[in-house]
Amino acid sequence: MVDALPGGDSSGAALIVAQQRADRIAAFRAELSELKRAGLLRISEEDLRAVDRHHDGVLRELVQRFDVDVSERGKQLSLGMRAVSFLGAFAFAASVYYFFYQIWGIISTPLQIGILAGASLATLFLTAVVARRERSGYFTLMSALVAFACLVVNTRLLASTFNLAPSPLAVLAWGVFAMILAHGYRLRLLLVVGLVLLNTFLAASFLHWAGGYWTGFLMRPESFFPGGLMLLALALSTRRRHHTGFGPIYRVLGIVFLVAPAVLLGMSGSLSYLALEEQPIEITYQLLGFSMSAATIWLGIARRWKEIVYAGTFFFVALLFLEFVNWWWDWMPKYLFFLIVALTSIAVMIGLKRLRTTLTARPMEARP
Repeated sequence: MVDALPGGDSSGAALIVAQQRADRIAAFRAELSELKRAGLLRISEEDLRAVDRHHDGVLRELVQRFDVDVSERGKQLSLGMRAVSFLGAFAFAASVYYFFYQIWGIISTPLQIGILAGASLATLFLTAVVARRERSGYFTLMSALVAFACLVVNTRLLASTFNLAPSPLAVLAWGVFAMILAHGYRLRLLLVVGLVLLNTFLAASFLHWAGGYWTGFLMRPESFFPGGLMLLALALSTRRRHHTGFGPIYRVLGIVFLVAPAVLLGMSGSLSYLALEEQPIEITYQLLGFSMSAATIWLGIARRWKEIVYAGTFFFVALLFLEFVNWWWDWMPKYLFFLIVALTSIAVMIGLKRLRTTLTARPMEARP
């Protein structure tokens, strides 16, 4: 299905490779300048000018074909443009939403259905047209977010018009549509939205199967475990050939959906499905949270996934701080409590620094 989507795997991979090539050229030029200043370079000026001309031609071609960023300032501007495009898409979607509500009571039901269906199809068609004409993806993100918002408005207003009961199937539809847009047009923001919605659907369905009402899934953090396991298994079992830039998102969200519920349950055992007293449940999930955080750090180091190392470190430190609060906050003097937290932070930093030194030294030792 990914191969048949509008964006195409080859297009997404080419954009990533093009930006990586531009980054390598920038790094090469910076290092070359340092070597020239140090007097360690033994290359003629004519050869250097030939290399510069070659790199200039490569960069011009990359900019023309893929609209890559060739400098740090360009990357900063691109980040700002992404933020502005998201803000514009949000404002546009909100405008559509409130416009529909403004005119909703004065039009007939058949016209309401026609407007809702037409808006969803029109914005989807607009996304396809914009994606074919634009390389950078900023306006594609805007149109795709508007198309997604139109689908949400469509289902919400139709449910209100026909007095339909809330259903998790609507969340499933939103998640599937967001995933199609994300993979079709290489949109990471919509990938995050789609994965969160799909896991929300799984959590709501799990609560429904357990005998509860599906809207209370947030009060049962264990309902998110199946989705987290599925995401992490997907990230570990496949190399994510399609849209390689999406791999870190799958991994980080898988870890979040596994460890974050354990943190919440370690704080409040009453949220668990288990028919036990709160204290044993909290102790069990606290130990599980520490174990999963440590395993996450190890996995990130073993697979060289820095985002997983960051996520595992964040959850480990957060759990440690929460445990300190539970153990000592009520009876210990506040200055002593914060002193212990500061000393623990120093110990953790020393441990991570030694680990980083060990990992950094390995490639140096492996060189001939």
